[in-house]
This record gives sequence, C-alpha cells and structure tokens, in this order.
Amino acid sequence: MPFINGPTKKEFTPIPAKIVSAIAQTIAHTSVVAKTGRNDYDKYNFATTDMVYDMLRKNMADAGLVILCLEKSCEIVVQQGQKGMRKKGIWEFQFVLACEDATWTDETCIRTQEHEINRPTAFMSAQSYAEKSFLRSLFKLPTGDKDEIEKFVPADEKPTDSYMNEGDGDVGNVNPYDCLLYTSP
Repeated sequence: MPFINGPTKKEFTPIPAKIVSAIAQTIAHTSVVAKTGRNDYDKYNFATTDMVYDMLRKNMADAGLVILCLEKSCEIVVQQGQKGMRKKGIWEFQFVLACEDATWTDETCIRTQEHEINRPTAFMSAQSYAEKSFLRSLFKLPTGDKDEIEKFVPADEKPTDSYMNEGDGDVGNVNPYDCLLYTSP
C-alpha cells in the first residue's frame, strides 16, 4: 500500500534550548488528564479540551511557557448534501512556543482541522480540536481519545501493539497502517 500524501522532507527549525527545557518541565509536572467527556456514539470516555487546558495551565506558567494558536488559513467549502447545501471549513492553525528568552515556530508546527459549519461555534470548535491535538502530542498527554486510525480501520483489521515493529525498515515493506501516520495537508 503506498503512502497517502507520503512523507516529504522539510527543513526543520531547531527548537531553542530554553523552550525545550520548559516543555520538559511541563511534561514532568503533568499527570493524566481526567476523562470527563463521553462519546456516546462510539461509547468511550475522553478528556475534554477544557480539562487539557486546566491540567496544563499552571504547569506551563510555572515553566514560563506560552503557546499561541494562530489561524494561518481558513477555506470555506460549500457542498451539496443529501439534505441540501452544507458548509465546511478547513482551517490550518500554526503554533508558536515562547518563553522569556526565546520564541519558536516552524512550518511543520501546524494542525489542519476540517469541521462542518452548522452552528456559530464551529470556528472555535475547530480551534479547540487543533489545540487539543497539538497539546496532546507536544506534552504526551493520555486523553482517552481514539486515534484517527481507529476510526477508519475495521475492528478485525486493527493493528496490534507491535504493529510499529513490523517491516524491515524498507519503505516497500512498511506496515500499511503506517501510511495513516504520515498524512499531511
């Protein structure tokens, strides 16, 4: 199975040591986020975005770390649906990390969020999802969210815990589920 939007080589801006230290300090003082949200459709509990913010706020402040979420772009798409016209937004958010002596961002420090625009809060909802995804990844937060791979792969085809160890390192012999990890906008 070929890569979907396969990995591309991009230049990466090194993260200043002071920001790395602040991230590490935040991780060291952050515990598991309470799973107070419930997805009744898929029947699982998860940590809400507000719980993620609540868990990180003091630890980031103590480490002197600020993260800004900037809306880089927004495309509004109108499509014909079964019940009429539907609007969706495709947002790209870029993140800036800063501490007293350093600021950092990079072209790879983004999250893309697609969200149906069916209520006034759709724009904030898209930003919340993007921020939660970024914070979850940056601070290695266990949130209980089902990963994207779990949404699209039938239960009998889901990889085992050892799926990342399969293959011989050759791109031609990579586990087919790995391609989902490399999708990008």
